[in-house]
Amino acid sequence: MSKNFDKCLEVAKSQEGVFARYQVDVRDQDLSYHTKAGNLERIRTGIYRIAQTPYSDAEEYIVAYLWSREEGTLSHETALMLHDLSDALPNKIHLTVPTSWKSKSRKIPDSYELHFGDLKSDEKGWYSAARVTNPLRTLKDVSAAGLDPDLVEQAMDQARRRGMVDDNVEREVLRFLILHR
Repeated sequence: MSKNFDKCLEVAKSQEGVFARYQVDVRDQDLSYHTKAGNLERIRTGIYRIAQTPYSDAEEYIVAYLWSREEGTLSHETALMLHDLSDALPNKIHLTVPTSWKSKSRKIPDSYELHFGDLKSDEKGWYSAARVTNPLRTLKDVSAAGLDPDLVEQAMDQARRRGMVDDNVEREVLRFLILHR
């Protein structure tokens, strides 16, 4: 292999075998060569997977995070599912991106749903190598987005029972809803 391919391997190692073009100092020609040689698989524009790496359950979420250039955070129903807090099965990957993105012209993949908001660092955690909203912020987001109240209640109960939020979760979610309407 080449020194350039080693750079790709190094970055991908901590990201379940995937990396973004912007993360490595490798020429496009080298990426093209390694893709044609079967060493890399192009997942999305500018996002690659090391071909020999076993598929990971987290891969599609890491790809979404990298697509956002690490500015987005997995959120809403996606975060609810990743935290295993309800029976919600989102048909799209939900990402909260900074409000500054509203002015950006960018093609959004059909499988992604963007939400705009400036999250605080304490509202985020990690799911593998991708940012995800913490359980409390997730509950606030799905409540504000109008998710089925039964699913929200189920998620609150599970989060409280598992010690992910405190007993005042309903009050905090209600306060969030009032302030953000």
